[in-house]
Amino acid sequence: HLVGDQVLQGVASVSRETCRQEDVICRIGGEEFAVILPGATLEDAVALGERIRTGIGEVDFPAVGRIWASVGVAEGPMHASSPRELIACADLALLAAKAAGKNRVLVYGSDQSSWPVEPAETTAEEIQWADAPAPAGTQGRLASLTAKGEPRSVAQLRMLQSLSAKLNRLNDVRMIGEAITAELRSLIDYHNCRVFVLDADAEVLIPIAFRGELTEYQGETYEALITRIGEGVTGHVAETGVTWYAPDANNDPYAVLIQGTPDLDESLLGVPMRYGDRVVGVLVLSKLGIDQFDDEDIRLLEALAASAAVAFENARLLQMEHEAAEVARALLELSQHLTRARDTKDVFSRALAAIPSMLDCAEVSAWIRLEDGSFAPMAQRGFRPGTWPQGMTVDAETAHRFLRSVDRPFVLPKDMIAEVPDRYRLMREIRDVLVAPLRWEPDGLGAIVVAAKDAASSFAEQDLRLARGIADITSLAMGNARRFDELERAYVSTIEALANALEAQDEYTGDHARALAQMALAVGVELGFEGQRLKGLELAALFHDIGKIGVPSEIIRKPGPLTTAERREMNRHPEIGEQILSPVPFLQPILRVVRACHERWDGKGYPDGLAGEAIPLEARIVFVCDAYHAMTSDRPYRSALARTEAVRRLKLAAGTQFDPEVVEAFVRVEHAGRIHPDHAGDGQTR
Repeated sequence: HLVGDQVLQGVASVSRETCRQEDVICRIGGEEFAVILPGATLEDAVALGERIRTGIGEVDFPAVGRIWASVGVAEGPMHASSPRELIACADLALLAAKAAGKNRVLVYGSDQSSWPVEPAETTAEEIQWADAPAPAGTQGRLASLTAKGEPRSVAQLRMLQSLSAKLNRLNDVRMIGEAITAELRSLIDYHNCRVFVLDADAEVLIPIAFRGELTEYQGETYEALITRIGEGVTGHVAETGVTWYAPDANNDPYAVLIQGTPDLDESLLGVPMRYGDRVVGVLVLSKLGIDQFDDEDIRLLEALAASAAVAFENARLLQMEHEAAEVARALLELSQHLTRARDTKDVFSRALAAIPSMLDCAEVSAWIRLEDGSFAPMAQRGFRPGTWPQGMTVDAETAHRFLRSVDRPFVLPKDMIAEVPDRYRLMREIRDVLVAPLRWEPDGLGAIVVAAKDAASSFAEQDLRLARGIADITSLAMGNARRFDELERAYVSTIEALANALEAQDEYTGDHARALAQMALAVGVELGFEGQRLKGLELAALFHDIGKIGVPSEIIRKPGPLTTAERREMNRHPEIGEQILSPVPFLQPILRVVRACHERWDGKGYPDGLAGEAIPLEARIVFVCDAYHAMTSDRPYRSALARTEAVRRLKLAAGTQFDPEVVEAFVRVEHAGRIHPDHAGDGQTR
């Protein structure tokens, strides 16, 4: 490779020294160079080619010695009418020079003896090869076309070869369309080129690339070019799958005038892009004037359409794979979100939050059927403030009229939406609406309603498939939420029965748990708790002493101080409480809290000796509220303390027994009058 690079550099240096300053020298691939000679005659070009050939032959290159150079010459417009054709002609002359024995200069289309070039010695076999049948493949085709004097066909063949390679590297349909319009422009002198592909439903031709070089075509727009099957020349070609040439578009039975463009005398050529027996799109060329395309143009466009069809089909399949992967990913994420939903409202809220990222839409809402057959909204997203009337429901008759299916998603077109009674119309403009029915056991029925983003938009088949997946996952989550709700009610009833049993064993403990839960909620709100965390705090406060069920009643009711053994037995109740609650699924988040409600900030509590922030914050809150309520309540062994004294003792123990921040929050709440323990002392002294 290093020696080859040195040779190429030497050839370039000789060529540069030999050419004029205005000449352009470039390497066009492999061992081939091209020289563009502006303003030069054919005789000038031949003379320069001979000087370059001779100059290269006089150089003694390192490691390889002397080399030969063959040169092909062509002139425009005598030999070709376009730059691509001119290069093809020069290339054909070069191939002929190499076939004739190399180390010579030949002009395209001339006899080898027409120019005074002394050829190097060649063998009889080499000369005979030039007249023998052309070898197979592209080079053979080029040699054959050379012999027939067909530079245009050679240029077309090279263009198709180059374009096919380029299209095979592209995966985006619009980039494929742009490549087609650009390559065709360099070979066929068209005035307008349009590339259409069929939509997923095979009913509409969508323009993906269009190029108009003249002002007469500047009025064309994307919207105006959208064509239905059977409409105009483009639709006719797509419908029949057969090429159609209209030499005079104004008098063609299929041609129609494109909105926004003037009435022109033009020729129109449409070629189908067929993949197997299926039309995937249409290529359309137009040119001002009557009968401007010939048979070679038609053959070229048909050959190009065959390559383009394969490229478009590959891009379509790749796009389908990407879309399927995106749909699967989006549905998986939705499923993961909904599996964490605890109730019906949470399910709908999470589903509606995910839908705008999955469907190109505007407003979305979720509805559920009530016992009387009417539908009530459960959640909404994207609507203007104040759109939803308080307590709104859709009566059963109206709902039945527009609920076209309860099994699969469907689209309500604008004309049906226009019939919706005014009292139920929640959008200012009339748009298509996608409805995804929901069904869950035993007899649940609902719907997710999705509005198109604007009046010009609608929903494709892919949207309906995706909506089906969304509806299936949401329906499953609704069934799970319904069962979870039933289980939760059963578990709560069981725990309440345990609490009642505990209250029967120790009246103080029952009253204490209810009052403690209210105080803990007030402090939790002060510390920023909300939603599920606030609910968990309430449950932890309510059940923090549930483990006392496992402590002998004589220890719980003992009027005096406990012995060491009795204290050890009493201190087991947090662990017992954790064991009692552990079988309850929805109480799992509070097990750690119930176990830690008697841990101290300084690590001297029980049962695990946790300290500082290793103790759950909920447990620290319950511990402070527990102490306050105990101090302000009458006990068998002492009378209640005054509130002020209880607060003073909390402050005194902050940093040792209690979390200082929790004590500060409790004091703020207590001073604000939001603490109401049923048994707290009312006076300043007791």
